[in-house]
Order: sequence, then structure tokens, then C-alpha cells
Amino acid sequence: MADATTSQQILELGLHNLKDAIIQRSTDAGQRASGRTYDKIATQNISATHGELWGPTWIAVLQDGRGPGPVPREFAAVIMEWATFKGISWASSDPATFERWAKGVAWSIHRRGTQLYRSGGKLDIFTTPVAEFERWLVEQLGIFYKALIANEIRTAWQKT
Repeated sequence: MADATTSQQILELGLHNLKDAIIQRSTDAGQRASGRTYDKIATQNISATHGELWGPTWIAVLQDGRGPGPVPREFAAVIMEWATFKGISWASSDPATFERWAKGVAWSIHRRGTQLYRSGGKLDIFTTPVAEFERWLVEQLGIFYKALIANEIRTAWQKT
């Protein structure tokens, strides 16, 4: 259980491990570019009985891709930045060609969605880590509460 001595610490440890597992699965799928999406994943409101793992509104595209529809005004610039982070080699050779390519990709995503979406693919970025987190949490809280109850019984028994 590694230093987790309260249910709040158990939950906090589990949520941090869940965040790390999601980031690792996405990275393993070749999705890491700048890392800014991963930086936006955060644990919040952790107490003894509650905890939250939040991410940006677009995080589901890591698993399902992005469908067609409106894109941000500066989407071509975002795609150019992404391509640079991904190390697309010709990206800096001719800025005009690079910009046309980025606008074409933006148009294609706007009209047809991403390749992952179009292929009907689904990457397992969240499903397995969440299931593993749930199993781990049940096990760890079971151990914790069994020890807590045993201690309470022992304390009550010694008083009599």
C-alpha cells in the first residue's frame, strides 16, 4: 500500500496512479506531442470518501478520435504546432507548403473527422486503467477497513 495510511491517502495514490496509467497508454499509442494535454489532467477534491480525476474537454478524442464538425479558428496553427512536436521533418523546410498542408489537414478533420474516428477505431486509453483502478481501490480499501475494524474491536475488547 506504500505509505497510504488513511482512506484519503489510498484514494489520492490510486487517482495519481490512474492518471499515470492513462498518460502511459496514450504515450504508448504514439499520441504524445507537446504533453500539454497530459499536463491538464489533474486530481481534485480528494477526501476520505471522494476524489475526482479531471481532464480537458477534448480528452475523449485520445480514445475515440474526433468526429467531423466545427474546429477552432486557429486549428491549422494547432496542427502545425503538433506536427513540429511530432518531428515531422519537412515541417520547417517551406513555411508556405507547411501552412497549406496544415490547412488541408484542418479542413479534412472538419469535414470527415480524424482517421481514428473514420476507421471506427477505439484505443484503450481509459477503459483498462479505470477498471484496474477500481479493482485496486476495492482491494486496498478492504485491507484498510479490515485493519481499522480489527483495531476497533481489539481496543473495545481490551477496555472490558
